[in-house]
Amino acid sequence: MKNKKNLVSVSLLISAVLASVNIVSASDRWVNTSIIDAMSGQQYNSIDVTGKRYEIPDDPDQWGNYYDEASQSYKPLPEDTLYGDLMPDQAEGFGGGIENSGTIYYLMNNSYTDNKADFGGGLSNLGIIESIQNEVFSNNTAVQDGGAVYNVGTIGSIAGTFTGNNAFGLNNGLFDGDGGNGGAIFNFGGGILPHTSDQQIFMSASIESIDGTFERNNASWHGGAVYNTGQ
Repeated sequence: MKNKKNLVSVSLLISAVLASVNIVSASDRWVNTSIIDAMSGQQYNSIDVTGKRYEIPDDPDQWGNYYDEASQSYKPLPEDTLYGDLMPDQAEGFGGGIENSGTIYYLMNNSYTDNKADFGGGLSNLGIIESIQNEVFSNNTAVQDGGAVYNVGTIGSIAGTFTGNNAFGLNNGLFDGDGGNGGAIFNFGGGILPHTSDQQIFMSASIESIDGTFERNNASWHGGAVYNTGQ
């Protein structure tokens, strides 16, 4: 296993690492499945990776129907379908700015603004992130959990500024159990049911330390700033 780099050595590596990541522009979403030393100075803005869902109409007279964009009209909900369910050929999106299922040693001085995902409006981690330092998360949105950060992996430390992030939950948090937890940070430990199996996988996410400024973050149900069921 690679040894941890100190911050001085990491700063010298940043320019080379950025080239290897192949980011085309400042607002490109980054999906990492490999091993990266550091990512610094990037801006992830206005990226939406949410799946389209059957939404409750604002008009009570249309409850039981959904708005079909193709025909620009209301149609009855399909049989055995609930509001909040994904529409056909849609999938849940993880991490509006960064989706990590590999290993990242350092994230530093990046910003995440006005991004949206089903889980982790700014960042989702299913792998390992050693250190997240001096990051700025503002006005990011999760349809379900983790307005700024959604973690089901391992994170060493998080330090940054979290402002105006939201975890709404399905159907805008109408029912507890439909998400809406962790306005800024959601750290998950428990059972999940993969789409490809009827057997639960039990996750034990961990974050060693959290530091920073938390202002005006919101969750429809639990943990306006931080929601933790992991370690």
